[in-house]
Amino acid sequence: MSQRKVRIQRSQTRRRGMSLVEMIVSTVLLVAVFSAAAPVMSWSMQQQSLAGKRRVANQEVFNLMELATANSWESVNSENLSRLSLSSEAQKSLSDADLEWAVTAVDSQPEAKKIAVTLKWKDKQGRQLAPTRLTSWIYRKEATP
Repeated sequence: MSQRKVRIQRSQTRRRGMSLVEMIVSTVLLVAVFSAAAPVMSWSMQQQSLAGKRRVANQEVFNLMELATANSWESVNSENLSRLSLSSEAQKSLSDADLEWAVTAVDSQPEAKKIAVTLKWKDKQGRQLAPTRLTSWIYRKEATP
């Protein structure tokens, strides 16, 4: 009985730490997980940056359209609207930003003008991104008798 007790005690005392093979396997698995996660995290950060720039572009276009529609009927034309420019924050955030205005007379009753603004910009690699567009209509105020 005492020999069996000694064997049990030896087997229990031998298995206290990790073996070298277990350490190597766990290290390889960790390296595989991190190498797979790194590109996903990089892509996620790029998408978050683009989303932030898109938010800036949308807000800028909304603000510019509000300024454009606040003008008098007679002063709303492509030439006058082209004088409106991006804010300094938008110019810093959006590289190579290009702002385009188009004013079109609409044959309707009451008389109307269609105002379209388009903001284009490029990413860090110089690729043209999808532009932000906004369209609004303004109507001539009828004279009240």
